[in-house]
Amino acid sequence: MKRYTIGIITLLLIVGCSKQVDETTLIEKDGLMHLPNSDKPYTGEVLGNYMTGEKAYTGKYIKGLLVDKYSYYQKNGFKKEPLNINYLIERTNVVYEMNALESLTGLVFDLWENGEIKIWGLYKYGLKNGKWDYLRQNGSIHKSEIYHHGKIKESSDFYDNEKLKYSGTYEDGGKVGEWDYIDANGYNYKGSPIKPNNNSSGVFMFVDDSFSEYSSYTNGQKNGSYIKWNNNGQKMEEGKYHFPRFIFGGYDTTLTKSYRIGKWRHFHNNGILKEEGSYRQRASYNLYDNGKPYNIRPSEYKNDWWTYYHDVDIKSAEGKYIYGEKDSLWTYWYTNGQKLSEGTFKDGKLDGLYTGWYDNGQKVLEGTFKDGKKDGLYTLWDENGQKMKEGSTKDENVYVNAFKSVFVIDGKFNCFDGSKSTQGNYVNDGDCDCSDCSDEPFLIR
Repeated sequence: MKRYTIGIITLLLIVGCSKQVDETTLIEKDGLMHLPNSDKPYTGEVLGNYMTGEKAYTGKYIKGLLVDKYSYYQKNGFKKEPLNINYLIERTNVVYEMNALESLTGLVFDLWENGEIKIWGLYKYGLKNGKWDYLRQNGSIHKSEIYHHGKIKESSDFYDNEKLKYSGTYEDGGKVGEWDYIDANGYNYKGSPIKPNNNSSGVFMFVDDSFSEYSSYTNGQKNGSYIKWNNNGQKMEEGKYHFPRFIFGGYDTTLTKSYRIGKWRHFHNNGILKEEGSYRQRASYNLYDNGKPYNIRPSEYKNDWWTYYHDVDIKSAEGKYIYGEKDSLWTYWYTNGQKLSEGTFKDGKLDGLYTGWYDNGQKVLEGTFKDGKKDGLYTLWDENGQKMKEGSTKDENVYVNAFKSVFVIDGKFNCFDGSKSTQGNYVNDGDCDCSDCSDEPFLIR
C-alpha cells in the first residue's frame, strides 16, 4: 500500500554534476527533454526561479527523463513544505497561495476526514504539472494522472487492491488512441475510449465507476464480441451482437439495431457463472401489395419464464431479458456454483423438460413446458428430498381458477399481508408481486 508523508522534501545531493540550467529552457522531443539545439537527451540538474529571481525548485534529469522528485524552496532559501489545497486560490485558471502575488510552485495535498491523504500533486507556476495521485480513505491509490503545463496527458485507474484497472493517454484534454483495460483475472483488453458515432466501426472500450464494456461496432452499432464487467473487474456477461439482416419476399433488409445472437454467458458479481445459453433472431412484418416488407418488428421483448420460490423471498429461478430470443438449452447457477435450473427454449419460450434445484443440490421441481406454459405432469420436492406435490397442469388450472374466483374482486387482488393491491391478471403469472407471494397460489405450500 502506497503511503504519503507530509514533511520537508529532502534535496537530492548531486556530486560532480554539471551546472544547473533553467528547466523552462528545455525542449521536449519525442517525450524526452533536450537542451536547445541539441539532439542528445539532457542529463543534469535543473532549477526554476520566482519572478523576482530567487530559486523556487531544483530537480535532476537523466537521459531526458526527470528522476526522483523536485525539491521546493521559499524565497528565503528554506525548503518548502507541501500546502493544503484548500488554502489556495485561483485567478484566471492559475493557482496562487493566499495573498501571494506570484503563482504557486510546489507540492499540494488534501486530506480525508480520517487524516489520510486524499490528493497529492504538484503545481508549477500555478498549473498542474507532473504526477497527481488520488487516494481512497484507506490509503490505497485510486487514480493517477500526469499533467504538463496544466493539460492532462495520461491517466490510470486502480482497483481496491491497487492493481491497474485501466490506463491511456490524452491530447488537448480528450482521450486518444487505444486504452488498456485489465479485468479482475488479469486479462488485458484494448479499445478506443471515444463514444462511437453513426459511422464508427472498430473495437471500443468504455470504463466508468459502475461498469465497463468491451464491444465491437459496425456503422455505429454493436456487431461482434461483447463483454461487460462490474466495477470490481468481475465479468458480468459475454457474447456476440449481430447487425441483423432479413430477406422477405426477395427483398434484402438490414435493420438499424443490433441484437444478441449465439451463445451468451452471464455471471454473478462474485464471478461465478450464473447462466448460459443461445439467442437467435427473428422478425415479424407487413407486406405492401407489391410484396415489399414494411413495419419490420424484430424480436425485442421481455422473455419471462416460470419463477419458483423456495420460500417467501428466495427465488430459485427467474429470468427477464430484452433484445433477442433465448434458444436451445439454458442453464442457471446460484452464487455458490450450484446449478439452479435448466431448460430448453424454442423461439424464446420454454419448450420441453425443465428442472430446478435448491442451493444444497436437492431437486426442487421437474416438469415439461410447451410454448412457454407448463404442460403435462409436474413434481415438487422439499429441501430434504421428500416429494411434496405431484400432479398435472389440468389440476393446477382448476385450483387457480377457484382461487381467483374468491380473491380477485373488481379486477384487483389484495395481498394477504395487506401490503398492497395488484391487478387480478397478475395472479399466478409466475412472478411474485406481493411481498408474501400470496398472488402466486400455485407456489404457496
